[in-house]
Amino acid sequence: MESHNSLKVSTPTDTQIIMERVLDIPRYKLFYLYLDPKGIQHWWGPKRMETVVEQMEVKKGGNWKFINIEPSGEKHVFFGEFKEIDPINKITWTFNYEPFPDDEVTETIEFIEISPESTKIRTLSTHKSKESRDGMLNTGMADGFNESLNRLLELELIPKTDRIIPCLWFKSEAEEAANFYLSIFRNSRINSVNREEATDADQKGKAISINLTIKEFPMVLINGNPKFDFSVATSHMIYCDSQEEIDFYWERLSEGGTPSQCGWIHDKYGVTWQIIPRLLDQYLSEGTADQRKRVTEAFLRMNKFIISDLSSAYNG
Repeated sequence: MESHNSLKVSTPTDTQIIMERVLDIPRYKLFYLYLDPKGIQHWWGPKRMETVVEQMEVKKGGNWKFINIEPSGEKHVFFGEFKEIDPINKITWTFNYEPFPDDEVTETIEFIEISPESTKIRTLSTHKSKESRDGMLNTGMADGFNESLNRLLELELIPKTDRIIPCLWFKSEAEEAANFYLSIFRNSRINSVNREEATDADQKGKAISINLTIKEFPMVLINGNPKFDFSVATSHMIYCDSQEEIDFYWERLSEGGTPSQCGWIHDKYGVTWQIIPRLLDQYLSEGTADQRKRVTEAFLRMNKFIISDLSSAYNG
């Protein structure tokens, strides 16, 4: 049985360190917490220090730079380069500590699913020498890593009521819609259902409101006045990391609904969704003016996004 509280540290070779721990966080969420600069500043490093994310280019060849600031004002600067990003599964980056810029470490972080709600995080650090490896161990890095993971768990335990929660107003199909969405999205569940207590046989037991979680995102569905309709002015964006993922959501959410231009879908209940490749934001924010123009012209011709066509437009 996996331990959910203890960090296991081993040294398989003279230059390597492996650290492993199981966390009660879904794998996809843990992976993205590792790459979210706004989140990193709240959990990375010892609790006594402030963490500043100065640079975070989440792409192969992109650079990262974090600064831990002691209460005294002393700064500890860490930096490196992303070598591989395998969505949800693995991140490989180089790791440097500013006082020793030549003592670069290559670190691979694996995210191994134990259950839908828990993940083993496994880091493999490869140093240039045994002396370098032993020096790192002697700094207390394992304790520091474990403290960061504890802070990450604390971040995840923020009460869900502290979030802004969308409420969707259906005519009468709220419960049907909830079950439809649960059939599509992993890591989703109905938390509670508030039902009619009416004596009228047609109304008794009918759902008034449904509290559910879709991909760990809280949402409330209600059955309200039938004269109100959903509007395209409000939509839900689903970021996808592969064409397979785009194809899946496009097919399922289109069932009985209406696909539209630029990744938009109006599902059979009138709720609007956007199925978007995560790569698109990168192309539009990091590309040259010509690259952005070509990508924009390409996606305006699309209904369902095709990642290979967007990449071809970006690369010219």
